[in-house]
Amino acid sequence: AALRKKSLIVLAVLAALIIGPRFIESDSLVLRQQFNNLAIQQWLKSPLAGTGLGTSPLYFYNANNFALLHQPIHNIFLLVLAESGILGLGLLIWLIIKRFSPLLLIVLVLGLFDHYWLTLQQNQLLLAIIIGIMGG
Repeated sequence: AALRKKSLIVLAVLAALIIGPRFIESDSLVLRQQFNNLAIQQWLKSPLAGTGLGTSPLYFYNANNFALLHQPIHNIFLLVLAESGILGLGLLIWLIIKRFSPLLLIVLVLGLFDHYWLTLQQNQLLLAIIIGIMGG
């Protein structure tokens, strides 16, 4: 158990060192703040059940923010909240608590900064493999 905790800490630190510098640039921070603000606005349109899966880019387009066109929210928790509401986020949190693992921690840390685990086919496949490993 102690080795597992140390490995988890090492993985989290490595992820922060690798990913961290990408997000220090001011343009990136401003863009991500815009995504977060629009995500909250989108969620407030339908707080219980959200606005529907895959609707973030459409909502951003309708908000007349063409710079964000074709981009979903860059935080998987806000993405789930905006698109599937409190119910979806509650289910996600329940699943995280129920099946937590070090592999899942990597996905969750990276998910704070990008949407790829939920929106890109390659990461969806990798996530399916991780979930399969967790279940085994």
